[in-house]
Formats: sequence, structure tokens, C-alpha cells
Amino acid sequence: MPTKYKLVFFGSPRPAAEVLKYLSLKFQPVMAVSQPDRPVGREKTPQPTPVTLMAEKLSVLILKPLRVTDIYSKLEKIVDNNTFGFLYAYGQIIPKEILSLFPRGVINLHPSLLPKYRGASPIRQAIIDGRKQTGFSLMLMDDKMDHGPIIYQRQVRILPLDTRSSLWQRITQEACQVVNRVVFDYLFGKIDPQPQDPRLASYTKIFRRQDGLVNWNWPVAKIERFIRAMRPWPAAFTWVIIKDRKLRLKLLRAKLNRGLLDIETVQLEGKKPSAFSQFKTAYYPFVFIGQNESQYQP
Repeated sequence: MPTKYKLVFFGSPRPAAEVLKYLSLKFQPVMAVSQPDRPVGREKTPQPTPVTLMAEKLSVLILKPLRVTDIYSKLEKIVDNNTFGFLYAYGQIIPKEILSLFPRGVINLHPSLLPKYRGASPIRQAIIDGRKQTGFSLMLMDDKMDHGPIIYQRQVRILPLDTRSSLWQRITQEACQVVNRVVFDYLFGKIDPQPQDPRLASYTKIFRRQDGLVNWNWPVAKIERFIRAMRPWPAAFTWVIIKDRKLRLKLLRAKLNRGLLDIETVQLEGKKPSAFSQFKTAYYPFVFIGQNESQYQP
């Protein structure tokens, strides 16, 4: 049975939709805030976010502002002493004036063991860095990025073949197992949030499409991790010279084989994905050119 506490949920992608679904079993969602519909596919048809679709399924009021500050007055009307906020991968920074509307605070589910990997890309960076484990944190938001006191943390193992997608899915699944109990205990005063140690803080950046460019001077183990971390977006890539033409080649799958990088699946710009063996047969000879013009001859 849902408790007396009402929920305003901030989130956008599929993992966030799963968390909203679980929270709705224990709490009463009264509003979901998500990113505006975005054009998808070749026809650029606007598509709602997974959180928007989940909110519609749950018959929850959904708002999709270009700027979250645009809904201040609507939040002011709906938030009372029994309302708390919850954020997971929303896609916008929540300013202090909106956080201050919630007497119970806004809880953030962050996919790292804070204060490690604050910022936009904690899962991706943990894979690139070769970490054996990561985790998730439930924290109270304040006006600094991923800085607020910790309510709960749990470790999650990083598997040898994890991509960003697979690791994010597993973190979300494990978070869903405990999120209702932890939030309930916090709201009823059974958990005293603990401040983070700023001396242990590290930060991650926002990855853009161009940040998928491979540096062939890296150790091959890092390149293999980088390829996994970039899946499915923006996808690791290299520039390839074919008959004096410089083309983008996505590196979709690779593995380490006796200390060497074994590229398995690629996608040349304008073409469908193919086995690397097929690519080599079709376009040989060619040269890979990566970051800082470092070269690699397969």
C-alpha cells in the first residue's frame, strides 16, 4: 500500500522510468518532470522519453519544460509537507530555488559511490578507468553538483564485458531492490544522512560525439575498455584513410587476445555494421588515424 508521502519525480531515460515504476508501489506520484520530446530516426519524429511514457501509464501529471525553472509556480502549488522529490538521470541541473520548495528534500540516485565520480558520466568513466567495482548512492541534493549528504550506498561489481548500457541496467536493477525501503526509512527519520568527504571527490565530464575518438597511443587494454564504455552512444570511432578519403569508422566490438586488440565489429559511415574481417577484405589497404593523429595499422 502506498504511504501518505507524495512524490515528484525528475527523470528521462529508461532506467529512470524503471525507478519511477518501483517508487509508485510505495509512494504516490503526483508529478513527473522529464525532458521535452526529441526527434528520433531519419524522419526526425518527436518521441517522448521513457519517463514520460511511464508517467502516462501510471496516470501521473507529466511536465516537459525546456528549462526546469519554468515550472516553479506549478511545483509551488503541488508541493506540501508530505511531498518529496526524487531525481534519476533527469538531464538538467535543479537550481536551489526549486530544491528549497521540498520540505523533505530531493533525493538523487547517482550511479557511483560518491564522492567518487561526481558529474555526468560516472558509469562510462568507471569502465574506462578499469575499475573492478562501482555502485550507487542515494543522496540529498543541495546547490552543488552531487555534493549533498549520503542516505545509502551499495557496491556493484563491474563485469569484464560490461558496456555502459549493461552496467547501468544492473545498477538500476539493484537500486530498485532497495529504493522503497531506504526512502521510507529516511522519510520516517530512521536514517541520518552523512556528509561526503570532499577530499575523496573526483569528477566526470559530459561526453560529446567527438569524445568517442580513439587514441591509438593508449594501452590496448584501455582502448578495449573505451570501446565498451562508449556503447551504445556516442560509439568509439577512428578516422580511416581509404583511397585518400578520410572517413569515420565506428568500433562497435573488440576484445583482448593475448595482449593484442582484436577488433570484431565496425561500422563505416554511411554503411551498416559489419564484421571487421569483411571490412578489411572490402577496403584494404587502409590506415586508422585517431586522437592527436596517432596511427594504427591493423
